[in-house]
Amino acid sequence: MSRIDVSTLDFRLGLRMLARYPMLAIVGIASISLAVGATAVFTAFSQNFIDPKLPLPQGSRIVTIQNWDVGANRVEPRALHDFVAWREELQTVEDVGAFTLSQRTMTTGEGLTTLVRVAETTAAGFRVAGIAPLLGRQLLEADERTGVSNVAVIGYELWETQFSGDASVIGRTIGIGGLPHTVVGVMPAGFGFPFNQNVWTAFRHDPAASPRLEGPSITVFGKLRDRLTIDEAQAELDVVGSRAAADSPDTHSTIRPRVRAYAEAFIGSSATLGIVGARAGFVVFLLIICANVGALVFIRNFAREQEIGIRSALGASPRRIVIQLFVEGLVLASIGSITGLCLAAFGTTAVTRRLSNTLLTSGPDGLPFWWRDSLSPQTIAIVLGATVLGAMASSLSPAWASTRRGLGASAGKGATRAIGTKAKFAIVGQVAFCVGLLTMAIGELPDTIRSEVGVEGLSAEDYLTTELRVEGLLPGEPGPVGTLARYFNERAELARRLSAEPDVHGVTFATGFPGMLHPQRRFVVEGVADGPAGEPIRTAEVDLDFFDVMGVELIAGRTFSAGDILPDGTSRAVAIVNESFALRRFGTMNVVGRRVRLEPATEASPWLEIIGVVADFGMNRIDASRPEGLYRPLESTSYPVRVGVRMRTDPAQFIPRLRTLATEVSPAPRLASVRPLSTIIDSARAQQQVLYLAILATTAIVVVLSLTAVYGVTSFLVRRRTREIGIRAALGASPGRLIRDVFGRATLQLGGGVVIGTLLTIPLLAIGLEQGSTAVAVQVSIAILVAGLLACLAPMRRMLRVEPTEAMRLDV
Repeated sequence: MSRIDVSTLDFRLGLRMLARYPMLAIVGIASISLAVGATAVFTAFSQNFIDPKLPLPQGSRIVTIQNWDVGANRVEPRALHDFVAWREELQTVEDVGAFTLSQRTMTTGEGLTTLVRVAETTAAGFRVAGIAPLLGRQLLEADERTGVSNVAVIGYELWETQFSGDASVIGRTIGIGGLPHTVVGVMPAGFGFPFNQNVWTAFRHDPAASPRLEGPSITVFGKLRDRLTIDEAQAELDVVGSRAAADSPDTHSTIRPRVRAYAEAFIGSSATLGIVGARAGFVVFLLIICANVGALVFIRNFAREQEIGIRSALGASPRRIVIQLFVEGLVLASIGSITGLCLAAFGTTAVTRRLSNTLLTSGPDGLPFWWRDSLSPQTIAIVLGATVLGAMASSLSPAWASTRRGLGASAGKGATRAIGTKAKFAIVGQVAFCVGLLTMAIGELPDTIRSEVGVEGLSAEDYLTTELRVEGLLPGEPGPVGTLARYFNERAELARRLSAEPDVHGVTFATGFPGMLHPQRRFVVEGVADGPAGEPIRTAEVDLDFFDVMGVELIAGRTFSAGDILPDGTSRAVAIVNESFALRRFGTMNVVGRRVRLEPATEASPWLEIIGVVADFGMNRIDASRPEGLYRPLESTSYPVRVGVRMRTDPAQFIPRLRTLATEVSPAPRLASVRPLSTIIDSARAQQQVLYLAILATTAIVVVLSLTAVYGVTSFLVRRRTREIGIRAALGASPGRLIRDVFGRATLQLGGGVVIGTLLTIPLLAIGLEQGSTAVAVQVSIAILVAGLLACLAPMRRMLRVEPTEAMRLDV
């Protein structure tokens, strides 16, 4: 293979070309920098999902062991009995341990109260992590024995903020969940294993206290032995799982244990698939940038045709010319990439932290300890590699096309027809590309991005909300005998105590409040056979006084009353719908007495009688253009439930008092996400705004680039006809005829591109783009036609001012 001869002169010439063609430099560098910046930020963000790495000495060997229920198609977390078996039998995985995660109230000797993230973990957790404590000791197996004193290890940040970094904290007694614990150790800064905890207590769950596949929900972890792989561990676990299924067919016939890399247990597969799909979208976006910049480079190379021909005549080989043109493209791409990386360095932390909380599907609120919010060397390498590929894509093809014409093409003045033909194909292809791309980009903007969270009429700054949880109890599970009954009594007692507070205006409960993510169900309407069946609707279970406390207007019918709750705590088959549901589905507010049924419908599924209609009230934070909602009475067995407190004063100032009251009601309260409702709504709006701005910026870049490329190619094509127009003018052609001819040809070329682009887009419109995409396609087509025709004006005006004899001497 011959040596590629590249010198510093090539790079100096590349910089000179930027100064010689400033518009190309500005558009190209701005486009590439924005594209690279967005891609770098997303790559850094997505690495945490696709390839998470634990910042621990042997992080690559740490795994989780799960029971997968093939019948229910989900993880079965109640694996206490299996954990004991795995710990005793597995030979491929060592230091097998388990933990549960929760949020609890911590009290200090000075009476200070704060919410902490607690991990009840076996001592194996610290051995697996391999991080020594900063002060004191870690948890030991002896701490897990029943009857010994409760001990706790605290995190560095908690030690600094709550104990002022006092080394005498070792041996001090603190309260965790209402129980006294002795502090025995402090972990170093940044340590958060197993997720992002700042307090660690001993794991004391007895398998004998519950049957198989019952009891607490736990996470089992371990460490692969040296030189062993996950596949080898899975093979051994399959044998152990088969033995468990044979020994306990009633509980384990559909259970399949599996080994996974540790961080994968905390990341939903749907999120990972979404990230992979979005990555593909960013690749397409980069190709779009390259194609548009390549179109501009294509024009520049045509303009330099005579220069290239002279260099060829002086002995420069086509290979040498291609290398020079490639280096020029590389200089352009490199400057854009470096600028983009600088932008990404500032934006990565803010963007990843804001978006990550919406994609993590399990674990406490916040980011995991392994989260990386900066540009890694791998990310930078990917971007630099993309820069080289982008330079090749944007310069090599037009460079090779330019050299193929050689000296004869430029000296012979007869190449205009060949060049014009290529330019015509270029403009048709560019227009088709723009129409298809922009139609999809703009048409796929979801309605949620075009609107905000709909909570009109709500004074969100007056409300405080938190979720009440029971440790180890999952939604839809009855839990140990009496658990839900005790949960109902405790929430009723908490409501009584809150109502007695002078700063509290009202208290209510619901499964979700305005601005939150409400579950979506499908419904059918009784007696309607020709309407759309199984439409989606957002649902919520609310307390009897919910609409009064939240100030929701009643439009028709009535609200829930005590008669809607049966003696056993369940509800009657009644429902309240909002105004949008009534209008969209029935076309009238007179829907009281009609019946609907939520799917999946079975013989036992009740038909719900609509007893009232209320105003729209923030039921859909995902898509505010579809605010239809349905409310059901809150039952005594509903779990989990959120409490909403309407305050007369600042809700944030009442948070410590709320935690104190919760502690008085239950010795181990589980309050999650104690925040003013306004904070939750503002967060939802902020997430929408970030997404909106990101997509809007991306679409705007594509629009500007595409129209710039169309303008450039069209303008170039008209300029190439200067000599032809001069000859025709000398032969007596009128200016009007020349203008009609130029614009007629341009319209034909632009129209051909529009037709081709629309035909390519129609199949995509038919398989699920947003409604109105056809109108978007028409608008995009008109915009591109106008941009292309405007591109003809400036060169046309210049050509008409040139004398025919002068135009005939031009070689453009």
